[in-house]
Amino acid sequence: MPVVCFRTSDIAGLYEHVRSNGIRVGEIIIHSWFREFDFYDPDGNKLKVWQPNE
Repeated sequence: MPVVCFRTSDIAGLYEHVRSNGIRVGEIIIHSWFREFDFYDPDGNKLKVWQPNE
């Protein structure tokens, strides 16, 4: 379970930004009403980002 969950309006851009900066990330998962991905801080804590589908 993530420690913190963030909402964004540009999940694809954020995903590419964190991935290109060497941050450990999971895959983008698409659900019926939102998209999400997990990423990890330097201590290995899981964090989540999500965006509602338009």
